[in-house]
Formats: sequence, structure tokens, C-alpha cells
Amino acid sequence: MNDQTSDGPDQGRRPDGMAIVSYLLAGLALWGGIGWLADWAFGYETLFLPIGLLIGMVGSLYLIITQFVRS
Repeated sequence: MNDQTSDGPDQGRRPDGMAIVSYLLAGLALWGGIGWLADWAFGYETLFLPIGLLIGMVGSLYLIITQFVRS
């Protein structure tokens, strides 16, 4: 049987491992890339890349918590 079918509109979303991993990787890739581009554009070596990676990780965890844990 398919465990991910919902019985009604009040059923919350069940966490899917691939969705969680994809949120984490996408956040790191997107914001890390933006940080890398900012470093390249402004002439820094490693200033904005770690900031972008941190923002991506925090944003990804926020999305995971709001979509899977709270529901």
C-alpha cells in the first residue's frame, strides 16, 4: 500500500528523505553560488561564500521545519 496517500485535507505532509536532502543541497548550492559570485564580483577571496553557505543552510532548515515538522 502507498503510505503517502492522505485520508483528508487535514492530513499533514509526511517527511520524505529525498525531499529533505534536496532542500539542503539546493539551499547550499543556490546561496553558496550567490556568495561565490559576490566574491568574484567584488574581488574578495573568501568573504561571501561562507556567508552564502550559512544563509543557505539556515534557510533550508527553516523550510524543512515549516513544511515537515510543524505540519
